[in-house]
Amino acid sequence: MNGELRQVGNGADILINPSDDYVRRFVKDVNRSRVVKIGALAQPLVMMALQDAEYRQCQDILNRNTGIALCQDDTPCQVIAPDMVAHMSKDYISNCSVPRDPIPVLSENMCLEDCFSSFAQADGPILIHDKEGAIIGMVSLKSVVAAL
Repeated sequence: MNGELRQVGNGADILINPSDDYVRRFVKDVNRSRVVKIGALAQPLVMMALQDAEYRQCQDILNRNTGIALCQDDTPCQVIAPDMVAHMSKDYISNCSVPRDPIPVLSENMCLEDCFSSFAQADGPILIHDKEGAIIGMVSLKSVVAAL
């Protein structure tokens, strides 16, 4: 038997982060949108009451590559992705309010392909929940595009 094991991992890991050029070429024609689950792209998230949010504290959290869901009466009113820290002004937090349309919350087991319409309608990152319905993270459109 001739062969060499080049990478071990689940399908999403191998597609998103191939270990070398051989693996990259091997998976290049795979339709990632049908294989990768949205939960594989989820970034950590801190849920924070809007009235308790302070600019400096939010900057510190975002600088740790963790998103923030600002909530009013336990309803997320704004999701801030870590890559937004450079564009966030001191007034950004105080200007948040409960959106007219709720922020989409998707199951971690949804294929990317099934999430596209939610991203098309969302004004920012989307929240991800586990099988029990608990929020486990957030995904930005930028991270979805990078995974494809």
